This record gives sequence, C-alpha cells and structure tokens, in this order.
Amino acid sequence: MIRYRVALLLVTAAALPGCARTINLEDPAGPRFGTAGRTERTALADSTPGQITVVTFNVMYGRAIDRAIEVLRTPPLRGADIISLQEVNAAGVARIARALEMEYVYYPAAIHPVEDTEFGAALLSAWPIERDWKLILPHRSFPRRQQRGASAAVLRLGEMRVRVYAVHAELGTGITPWQREDQANRLVCDAWNASEPVVIAGDFNGSDVVLPMNGAGYGWANRDAGPSALFLHLDHIFVRGLEPASSGTVAYVHGASDHRPVWATLRLQAAGAPAAAPVKPRVCS
Repeated sequence: MIRYRVALLLVTAAALPGCARTINLEDPAGPRFGTAGRTERTALADSTPGQITVVTFNVMYGRAIDRAIEVLRTPPLRGADIISLQEVNAAGVARIARALEMEYVYYPAAIHPVEDTEFGAALLSAWPIERDWKLILPHRSFPRRQQRGASAAVLRLGEMRVRVYAVHAELGTGITPWQREDQANRLVCDAWNASEPVVIAGDFNGSDVVLPMNGAGYGWANRDAGPSALFLHLDHIFVRGLEPASSGTVAYVHGASDHRPVWATLRLQAAGAPAAAPVKPRVCS
C-alpha cells in the first residue's frame, strides 16, 4: 500500500503543472460524440456469440493514436467485441473507431486544463449500440476540481442485451478513499436494476475498488491478468451475469501509452436463459 501511494503521488505531481483548473462538462445530456448508424462490421453482427472479449486501454491523452490503433489491431486484442478507452479526445476516438470498424459513443467529462481538449472515457462496440447515456461520478479532485464520468450503453448481441460502462475514476491522491468507493458505488447504483448482464471496464486508478465491487455482486474478470502500469493494478473489468474465462495484459504498447491494455474473455449465458434477479445494494438505498 505504501508503494502504491508513493507511486500515485509521483504520477499526480508530474501531471499537475501549475495546478490549472478544469472546465467540467456538467450537462448530463452531453456533449455526445458517436457513430450515427451501423458500421459494416456491426451490420453483420446478428447472431448471439458464445463469448466476447472486452478490452480497457488508457491511451495517455490520445497523443499516439496511430500506435494505439496498431496495438488494438494486434492479437490478443484484435477483433475485440468491446473496448473502453480512457484519456481520449473526440477526434482520437473517432479515428480509432473508424480504423477498427466499430460503433462508438463518447461523453467526455471535462476539458483537460493542460491538454485543452476533451477528457474522459469512450465506449467502442463491434455490436449495435441500442441506447447510450452519460454518467457523472461524484466528488471532484483536489486541487483542480476535475469531474470524472462514464460513457454507458446497452449493446445488442444477437438476441441478448449487455449493459456496458466505460469509466475513468479519480486518482487516490485527488479524493479520499471513501470518495473513491463512492465513485464505484455510483456505477453500481446506476446498474443495479438492469435486467441484462453488466460490464464495467476502465481505468480505476487503483485496486481498492475491487472489494466494494465484489461486495456489490461483480466478478473481477482480470483478477489474474497482472499489473497494468508499473507494478500497479489500475485498470479493471468487472462483470455481473457473465462468466470470466481468461484475461491478460499486453506488455508491449510501442509508446502508445504508459498503461498496458487489459483484456478479458467472458462467456455469455444462452439466449433466453433466466438471469438472476438483481438485488439492490445497501449503498443505493
């Protein structure tokens, strides 16, 4: 834990020149960026798969989009069904989505004070996006007062529906441990009554969220994947109503990021199989 806090302090110090303040995008309806209709790939995605691959990748402010595309086109990430991208801007996520022939939705949480562009988490899908929305997480960071959020959507996988959240949570040096848990709880409470399986994937900036997510009924799909940045477990894939089959990280990112992409393969229930009734967590009462 001491090593984890020291590393976070170093990362935060490097990322806060001048302690500039953020422009937060507070409108719950937008701004929204995304594909207007089906891609050729999603138009052909009409049969329910037996399993899907989910990837989460922090692309370090989208400064090396071509290299990020190269990484995402290389096995084991090639042909992923769902991708959660963090630290991406609108132009960068559009380029990645076009290159991978995926639909996408992106609700940025803020305009980054140093990069001066959109900042947040985007969701890419090889399956049709039926509906989407923006989720603003509670608690702004100190000292920038930066807001965090998630891009959420319901995807149609043949005869099944899956609810997915692409998220980027705040650093543990910017808010308190209780506030970090509260950000995880906000995701849990938004999804608690979903009738479809749920995937929550992104950069959580730490592993302290694993216990509250487990307590809310979510499996840690990348439990055995290894650290995603230095020796730290920052990036995670949590699932409810899906069975984790395998997971891993990609060691070589060719300068695309300071994070390793994390992936997990998930088994789906047969179409029409009864799902367990959702239980409302106490934190959502």
